[in-house]
Amino acid sequence: MEMGKKDADLPPNQFSRDRAAFWKEWTHLQSSVGAHHQKVMEFFHNQTAYLLKLECMIIQQAAQLEKHKTKQKSAVNAVGVFLQREDSYREALKAALEALEEEKEKHVCQICMTKPRNILIMPCMHLLYCDECLRKHLNTSNLCPVCRGTMKTWIPCRFNLD
Repeated sequence: MEMGKKDADLPPNQFSRDRAAFWKEWTHLQSSVGAHHQKVMEFFHNQTAYLLKLECMIIQQAAQLEKHKTKQKSAVNAVGVFLQREDSYREALKAALEALEEEKEKHVCQICMTKPRNILIMPCMHLLYCDECLRKHLNTSNLCPVCRGTMKTWIPCRFNLD
């Protein structure tokens, strides 16, 4: 249709043809816009569904990570408790070994500090020396190394430390 001309200025058949072409074009545009609108709506619907699935997956993974985090914390705490117990066991064992050494020292010869005491000196009743060290001492003196009393005799004896 030419610009500036009115409908009344056009011949009647030209007006009808232009009007029919316009309506045909208009309905085609409407249907194509409607189809395009439908496609856009489907696209947004699909994208929304996809985003919802992603959100669900992220929430599930976050929950799994939280479970793993909790398990890791529990494992770390268990290791810490184990190490604390191990330290306390180590301390107890160390104390027991020290007590055993002290007890062992009570029963070793006071001269050589290696062999067990096995000679009771009479009459002073000192039981502090092994047979070997007492024999060496008797080569130089017959006095008790502790009280300096005269050793009249000695008696071999054994401790049952078991």
